[in-house]
Amino acid sequence: MSPTSYIYRIVADYSSDLVYLVLPGNQIGYVSPNCESLTGFSKSELEPDLESFRKIIAPEYLELWTEHVAMHQQRLLMPNSINIKLLDRNGDEHWVSHNCQQVCNEDGGFVAVRGSFSDISDLMQLQDMLGKQKTFLEQLIGNAAVPIFVLDENHRVVVWNNALQDLSGLAKEEMISTRRQWSAFYQHERPVLADLVLTGNLHGNEGIYAEIKPSLHIPDALQAEGWYENLGGKRRYILFEASPVHDQHGNRIAAIETVLDMTERKLLEEELERSTEEIALQHTKLDKLFAQVEAAKREWEDTLDCITDIVLMCDTQGTIQRCNRPFIQLSNMPFEQFAGKSWATILYGLGFVIDDYKNGNGTIHDKQGERYFDLRTFPLRNKNGVLFGNVVNIRDITEIRAINQELEVAYNHLKLVQMQAVQQEKMASVGQLAAGVAHEINNPMGFISSNLSSLAKYINKLRAFETSVVDLAGASGNTALVDEIAKTKKSMKIDFVLEDMESLLAESQDGAERVRRIVQDLKSFSHVDEAELKPVSIVDNLDSTLNMVRNEIKYVADVVKQYGDLPMVTCRPQQLNQVFMNLLVNAAHAIEGHGTITVRTWQEGEMVCISITDSGKGIAPEHLNRIFEPFFTTKDVGKGTGLGLSICYDIIHKHGGEILVDSTAGTGSTFTVRLPVVPPADS
Repeated sequence: MSPTSYIYRIVADYSSDLVYLVLPGNQIGYVSPNCESLTGFSKSELEPDLESFRKIIAPEYLELWTEHVAMHQQRLLMPNSINIKLLDRNGDEHWVSHNCQQVCNEDGGFVAVRGSFSDISDLMQLQDMLGKQKTFLEQLIGNAAVPIFVLDENHRVVVWNNALQDLSGLAKEEMISTRRQWSAFYQHERPVLADLVLTGNLHGNEGIYAEIKPSLHIPDALQAEGWYENLGGKRRYILFEASPVHDQHGNRIAAIETVLDMTERKLLEEELERSTEEIALQHTKLDKLFAQVEAAKREWEDTLDCITDIVLMCDTQGTIQRCNRPFIQLSNMPFEQFAGKSWATILYGLGFVIDDYKNGNGTIHDKQGERYFDLRTFPLRNKNGVLFGNVVNIRDITEIRAINQELEVAYNHLKLVQMQAVQQEKMASVGQLAAGVAHEINNPMGFISSNLSSLAKYINKLRAFETSVVDLAGASGNTALVDEIAKTKKSMKIDFVLEDMESLLAESQDGAERVRRIVQDLKSFSHVDEAELKPVSIVDNLDSTLNMVRNEIKYVADVVKQYGDLPMVTCRPQQLNQVFMNLLVNAAHAIEGHGTITVRTWQEGEMVCISITDSGKGIAPEHLNRIFEPFFTTKDVGKGTGLGLSICYDIIHKHGGEILVDSTAGTGSTFTVRLPVVPPADS
């Protein structure tokens, strides 16, 4: 494999896209490993030839995709990317961007076609949502009863609603994207009020309107009014109000202007000023005004009907007086059927439950737990502040609640990852400390062992000297000397001292040997330089870990070893030591009084098995399915984090193995670890 091919393979393997290579004859030369996470199909199911890819292409896009690949195989000009749908193994559809490129050798000769699928489901969903929101806003302004137009930051018309079209006689098709907003009101080009709001500068434009006033309700908005002799073919008195639209940084990006036809009101005012005798003539116009008010009332009711929230107007006893359409749709009853009844009674009758209702706020959900609503009530008071009713607002929060739950799961996962990182760092620190302690102990133990060996030789020489002295004295025939030596030997307990010295020396040498084994196990357990996979003896790992936790176990349990013949296992020994240590310590904690911990090993095909059985209190059946969950623990507060078994599960899973549990309450538990002799390539 050439360096370029090798680099390409590495890049493709770690790409989030599904990458494949089509060789001449429609043979598949390569499929990236992430195909299974995106489609549910393994590499082997997609690798035979190009036909195998047909199973993951949505039928309606199969012809387009086939043509796209074929055109690149023929080296014809073709768009590099197309948007199609993929089908995963479960039949679910995913939007993807399919990209094709010809692969040529150094001489320009055609070698293969490289194809890739990039998941764009979230992008397509976002585009659809934005399109719906845009349509909604356009309809909201376009169908408003008040004449409205909107200018962008370049002073071009972006909205010219139906009401303004009727008022001005200018169709929105001829106004959109132009700067001819002035033409509806004036004979020559000049700034309208929205233009002044966009520029934010009134200097030099004082004579354009008789009077420009700031809005009473909207910051930075302006008001102006006056007569217009030929607006839509009529003389009209218009009240203009223009306000700026800001982006999230506070920059002015648009201006919206309302054009209120105040002609009738203005004429009425002028007529009233001329003569009180003509007041009766204005009743017709007042009737029209009342009609407008009624129309505005209906428009407001229609507006409430268009929002998704449920809005109820009730008296002080909670009796429904009025409601909008979403409540009628929820109850599936006409208004007359629940008017005059308590809103809470209606909801209970529909199978809803009200929770945590306090101070006018609470939540509502159906008994199946499929829909959730936010409940809020607001007091209605008259101008004297006297309460005469309540407005009940019910908002569907099912989707928001689901998103919050997903965020909570993601947050818990983040906490788990963080705790695992802390735990791993802690184990690494413990390993470094253990290695350092082992090194420091080794130095004095070296000369202690050497001195004990020399002392054993010296004791043998002293014993030989004592025997030689006694023999020489006996051979000399000097009875008094022999008696004196025997007396001195007895008084000083030389025989006992020599025998006890040998016993003390043997015990010291045995102690030194035990220290040497502990140091060796300490160094083996630390493995601070063994983060990579390497072949190890599982039995050696178990023994070193047992030595490390001996103090936790020796007072509560006897350890029984039942080791079978095992091959060398390729693994990360430090991580396995952590698993064995957690399981052994948990076994010791589960035993009340004094019990037994049995450690057994055996081989099953290409898997090695390690079981740790305790004679403790066992695990309750309702907890068995949760013991590997992060942060779940049955220990008292402050005695367990709930991460030990979760980390064990994660380590074994990353080694390509599995960890099983079998427990009977009151009898004990068995944790079985199954590991492959050689872990999978992605371990």
